[in-house]
Amino acid sequence: MTTMSEMFLRSPDNGWVSPQIVSYGAEAHLQGLLLAAPHVIPGIDEPVAICKEFSTGAGPADLLVINSQGEITIIECKLKYNSESRREIFGQILDYASSLWNMPIQTFLDQWQSSAGNRLNSVLGEKAELIIESVGQSLASGRFNLVLAVDEINPKLERIVTYLNRVTKTEISVYAVVFKRVSVGTIEVLLPATFGLDQVEEKEIPTAAAEQ
Repeated sequence: MTTMSEMFLRSPDNGWVSPQIVSYGAEAHLQGLLLAAPHVIPGIDEPVAICKEFSTGAGPADLLVINSQGEITIIECKLKYNSESRREIFGQILDYASSLWNMPIQTFLDQWQSSAGNRLNSVLGEKAELIIESVGQSLASGRFNLVLAVDEINPKLERIVTYLNRVTKTEISVYAVVFKRVSVGTIEVLLPATFGLDQVEEKEIPTAAAEQ
């Protein structure tokens, strides 16, 4: 682990100390963190349903999340040591999104049960029927949130996120989120930083103006 020199935390016993950066070691570690705490992902609210390795037909998405409005978020995890895969992640996540587009809701529900090991309506609570109806609408329209979960961002990654948001319709939102982990003793801190949010909000402005 290395020291994070731009931040200091104070403890009663040791005074001001610099936290240590904690590496993930493997992409499965980042995937597991988000699986256990999906609320740290932008746009995700409670209650949520989350599935690991959801079978899209084009391959398994690392994580697929449904929020209480029936919005679908597809998440792919990549670490900085895998530079080639970080570039390929865009084609990968768009392939997953295009495979979900127009998928019949019953097919989606069957895939969910096969991948997650539970029925979707069993984890959505009393509003399950309304949420599943909204999921069907998201599938039909191709309205998805695409999240690239990484441990470090670079100018190339930022440029591609900006480009995709500028040239795609409002149905598609693309984010890159850096999930940096630091620790001080037994305390662990997660520092998410989101890239692409400004471009997504800019896309929504013309649509909102046209409806007035």
